Amino acid sequence: MVKSKSEAPKYGEPISHKQAVKNLVEFWRKNSKFPCSYNYYIQFNEAFIRKQRLRDGNRTEMGHEYDFVAFKTEDVMDTQILKEYGFIEIDGEKHDKKNQKINDAVAEDFIHDLYPKAFFIRLKKAELIGEFANIYMAKHLYNVF
Repeated sequence: MVKSKSEAPKYGEPISHKQAVKNLVEFWRKNSKFPCSYNYYIQFNEAFIRKQRLRDGNRTEMGHEYDFVAFKTEDVMDTQILKEYGFIEIDGEKHDKKNQKINDAVAEDFIHDLYPKAFFIRLKKAELIGEFANIYMAKHLYNVF
């Protein structure tokens, strides 16, 4: 029996993280010409899994859900398709822990391998939900709009 809320198992992302993603998406859609999505899951390909030796440890997840992805339109054989243009990850308190830093590095390496021309930015959750969130986002995203 759980005596207090702090002893209960925790599942899913915190409300503050959801709010940070929501703020980012709203800001992006208001200020950028590029379409976007959020909570964007990508399965790592087998070559990357082998290169990173991900099956050697106790890792069960062979992919990553990126907080935010921006797309741009490209013409391919007279058809316009959306291509991944850039990725944004939101870092909160747990990102200071060793295991999370390792997971973050793997997720970032995958983007650099698969999408070498895409931008990859890490933003601080506290700043995205703070009083000056719009100023923070403008400062860090100005070059990618």
